[in-house]
Amino acid sequence: MRVHCEKRATRATKQSRRIGTELVLLLLVLPVSAYAQSSIAGTWFTEDSSSKVTITQSGNAYTGKVTWVKTEGAVDAKNSDPSLRTRPIMGIDILTGCTGDATSAKGCRIYAPKRGSSYDAELSLDKDGSLKVKVKAGIGGKTQTWTRAS
Repeated sequence: MRVHCEKRATRATKQSRRIGTELVLLLLVLPVSAYAQSSIAGTWFTEDSSSKVTITQSGNAYTGKVTWVKTEGAVDAKNSDPSLRTRPIMGIDILTGCTGDATSAKGCRIYAPKRGSSYDAELSLDKDGSLKVKVKAGIGGKTQTWTRAS
């Protein structure tokens, strides 16, 4: 009987260690995945979901490039520079000059292909994980909400 009880105790101890190890691994992985989602860097759907912009980080600088457009073959038809009106929107650097940290950036210039104009902008990560893009146009402005694509 004593041998049987010792085997049961050994088995229970092994299960406890395994569960403890799995819990520690889970706790180590969760903060990393949460951190990955808590940065303005990443790929975002624009407010109207007509394009995706991939924001990359280099030090405290951020830039954004159009990496997908809903309308295949869309061109920069309203650009103020006639020589650029036939360039594809796909691949345009639409966010430049941004500096900040993982959750916000200021000093941005954002290019709006639908208007053919550039504006001052600020970026901030919202509590719900969306990206707030505050565009300043003259004395007014507008805040767009972009959603994470990946």
